[in-house]
Amino acid sequence: MFVVCAIFLVTAAAGLIAGAGIRTFLAAAVSAGLATWLVRAPCRSSLHLFANLDPHEPDSTILVDALREALRLIRSTRNPVLLRISAFARKDRSPFRFGLNRDGDLEVCCEGKRARALRQPGVWIADHPVPLTLPQDRCVTLRLTPAAAGRVRASLSPARELRRELWLAVALLAIAACALDVSWLLAAALGFAFQARLLEHDSHRTNGQP
Repeated sequence: MFVVCAIFLVTAAAGLIAGAGIRTFLAAAVSAGLATWLVRAPCRSSLHLFANLDPHEPDSTILVDALREALRLIRSTRNPVLLRISAFARKDRSPFRFGLNRDGDLEVCCEGKRARALRQPGVWIADHPVPLTLPQDRCVTLRLTPAAAGRVRASLSPARELRRELWLAVALLAIAACALDVSWLLAAALGFAFQARLLEHDSHRTNGQP
């Protein structure tokens, strides 16, 4: 639903900026759809889970239960899982951290509280920094993918990151469109850039946040 609303918003904004013509709106819509396909292509078959902690009384049990459910889904479906975690908290509270113990088991740690283990040693393959500190002001999305021998790879890359060369090409298209006064080309460049940025923000918002 977010992607559909974003495409409508991007099409309207890019089309109006470029000249509010039929061709500009069409070019903006096509380029926004292309951006969605490029950014979301690896996530098409992914299952989505959410772990939202109470900012006043955060409980690490919710994180551990969400991780176990993600691993259960991966074993039963063999599809990747996107786990979006919101661990908002006041600045005076210690942040949650993911770490690996001596047995290779994932632990959820927080200062002043006993660490909670996943109790599945050797399963977690960390393609993210260890220990991983969860930010207190935005969401984090973990991409969990099945690996050999029942193990799971975990990374902080829920969607494909667009290369700098592609962003440079989009910027050059926008400059050329302005210089040549080609409104549909400007709308296409703006539509692609706006949609890609909105999808990047999408991985940091909570479930249901506008």
